[in-house]
Amino acid sequence: MGDKNHLVVVPDSIAGRQGLSPNGLYSRQKLLIYKNKDNGTVILLSITANNKNTSGREWKHAAGYEPSFFNAQEGKFAESYNDIFSKAEVYNYSFDGSGYNISLIGISDNPKKESAFTLTQVAMFSDKLVKFLDSKGIK
Repeated sequence: MGDKNHLVVVPDSIAGRQGLSPNGLYSRQKLLIYKNKDNGTVILLSITANNKNTSGREWKHAAGYEPSFFNAQEGKFAESYNDIFSKAEVYNYSFDGSGYNISLIGISDNPKKESAFTLTQVAMFSDKLVKFLDSKGIK
């Protein structure tokens, strides 16, 4: 992250103090942000170097929050409904490759209230990213 003005600090409890040392998180990580002006989706692409020499890619995480499900007035989570909770949809995909970790986070207000909108945007972005990586011979 060339400009160190935007660091998301992490708790020391996981791996100790990170600082700006060459082996620390902040020196091994790049953050890129894609903003789709047509549909309002924001995608954060975080790339972190690792020491793994895997032969291919491996999924690590897939998680998401959709307010129409997790903060609905009716249904499974109705007891925890409250207007105070965010209306934004958030989805995360994370995978490892040979020498890197990638995390994609999609955020959208889903203005047209389309089914699985933000999840679909993150999936389409990840497909394009993998094609790009393949074209560069990065596994």
